[in-house]
Amino acid sequence: MKKKFIQILVLACFFILPAKAEILSIGLTGTAGMLDADGKETFNGGDTKKSQDLFIAYASGFVEAHTPVGIRIGLSYVPYGIDSDDSESIRINDNGTGEGDVSNKVSVSVQDLASLYLSYHLDAGFGEFFVKAGMMHGELKTEEKLGTGSSYSDEFLEGTFFGAGMDKDLGNGVFVRGEAVVTDFDDIKTTSKGSKNVNTITVSGLGGVNASLSVGKSF
Repeated sequence: MKKKFIQILVLACFFILPAKAEILSIGLTGTAGMLDADGKETFNGGDTKKSQDLFIAYASGFVEAHTPVGIRIGLSYVPYGIDSDDSESIRINDNGTGEGDVSNKVSVSVQDLASLYLSYHLDAGFGEFFVKAGMMHGELKTEEKLGTGSSYSDEFLEGTFFGAGMDKDLGNGVFVRGEAVVTDFDDIKTTSKGSKNVNTITVSGLGGVNASLSVGKSF
C-alpha cells in the first residue's frame, strides 16, 4: 500500500510540474513531536523486545511551487543531522563472575532528511486551509562503541506522512503556517558485523504525530 502511494505521488509530480507555476514560496519550519517504536534485539538466538517513545525536534527549509488549481508541490530539507541520545546495554556472561561481560553503546543520527509532498489549499476567509501528503527519505547512521568489537552498517530511513494546517497571510507575501502531520516509517533491520557475536536489531511500528510552525514568503 505504501509503495503504491509513493508511485502515485511521484506520477502526480511529473504531471503537475510541467504546468506553469504562478507563485514560488520559500520558508523555514520548526517541528516537534513524538514517535513510538517497537524494537527487537536478537543475540545468539535470544530475543529482547522493547517499546519506546521518542521526542524529536528539528528545523528545516522548504520551497513550494503553486499551480493555478490550488495544488502545491513542495520539497523540504533538514540541513543537519538529527541525533539521538546514547543507548547502553550490558550483556552478562553465564558464569556469574563478571568476566566477559560486554558493554554496548549505540547512538543514531538521521542525515539528509528530505520530504517531497503535494498540498491542496482552499481559501477559508480568515486564511488558507490545506491538506498535504508526502514521502520522506534520509540516511540512518549509527555511532557505536561495542564491547564485542563489531559495528552496524548505515541504513536508509523511508516513510510517508499526511496532515492538515492553516496559512495566514501577513502582507507583502509574508505568511505564517501551522500544521499537524501523522508519520509512518518503514521497518528497519540492521545486523552487526566484524565479530563472531552476531547481533540483529529490528525497529518496527515507527511513527507518530508532529506539529510544525513555519514562516515564509511568496514571490
